[in-house]
Amino acid sequence: MLVDLLKSTSLLVTVSAAELMSEGRLITSATFRALEVYLVIAGIYFALCYPLSQLLLLLERKVRSGVPLSPWRRRRLRAARALLAGETAGAVPVKEASA
Repeated sequence: MLVDLLKSTSLLVTVSAAELMSEGRLITSATFRALEVYLVIAGIYFALCYPLSQLLLLLERKVRSGVPLSPWRRRRLRAARALLAGETAGAVPVKEASA
């Protein structure tokens, strides 16, 4: 989701893609090596997008599995689980009254 936002945000498209392509055109006109220039531009764009997409995929998996993201919430969750485990372990079975 965030990667799609990154790729489709007008500001990013204006700044990064347009800037990269205009610089590529300038370099191509000066060196007459279009293939190399555009391969480098593709590599830069890939280097920006791929790690971010992998990081966000990992984050989405953690959120989907229910792992709290902040250390404070992890500590609270551990304490709550320990409290619940202590209550169920120390619980005395209640006999039902026969009528």
